[in-house]
Amino acid sequence: MRKSKMVVLLGVMIGVLIISLIIGIILIVIDKGKNSSKKIIVDAPTNSEELERVEKEKKLNEFNTKFTSYVGEEVSTTLVKSLLSEIILSNNQNEERQLKVKIMNTNLEEGTDDTTEISNAQQYLSNEYTYIVECNYDDATGYVTEIVIKRGKGAELPPEVQAFNQNLLKYSGQIVKGTVVKSKMINDIKAANQGDDKHNITLYSGELESLRDIKDEADYKIILSYDEEGYIYRIDADEQT
Repeated sequence: MRKSKMVVLLGVMIGVLIISLIIGIILIVIDKGKNSSKKIIVDAPTNSEELERVEKEKKLNEFNTKFTSYVGEEVSTTLVKSLLSEIILSNNQNEERQLKVKIMNTNLEEGTDDTTEISNAQQYLSNEYTYIVECNYDDATGYVTEIVIKRGKGAELPPEVQAFNQNLLKYSGQIVKGTVVKSKMINDIKAANQGDDKHNITLYSGELESLRDIKDEADYKIILSYDEEGYIYRIDADEQT
């Protein structure tokens, strides 16, 4: 009888132990599930932030590369003109990021983001030179904000082109009195025109219809423009106010 009771009691104890073991295993599984769930919740924002950072960096590189690929110290006139076209396209398509262009020793040395002015700036470029192209950046975002173009080394031009331009190059970028424009400069232009029937230079001064209206004592900045062969074909005498 006692043995039967002992067997029953032992069975009950084993049953309790088995049930306790099962409950313990269930609790462990549930706890792991909770920890796993918590881990996913914690990691999700980190992954999202990383994707956002990568996307921002991609957009930054895509934008900047369109312009930084032109940076250099001996950039041809053709490439500089392509760069200006790229800037015009970007400014027309992207109102939030307007690039400024500075062309030193011209009317654009203060910089402009106006696409019409940038397009007209091609008249300041000459095949007689290569150019130095630099980029300035926004310190906060890293985006290119400004392109600076400077005249570099002289390019190799045929002797006849150099001879045609020779007497007028001294005026490039200079500020002279109206008397110089109406006398010495006009005489040099006439001499160049007489020496070459195929190439002629025209002198302009703002909206003036006649060069006789140039003021003797006023200051004029001289800008030379070149054709595709490197010949000077236009000279602008812009009155300085």
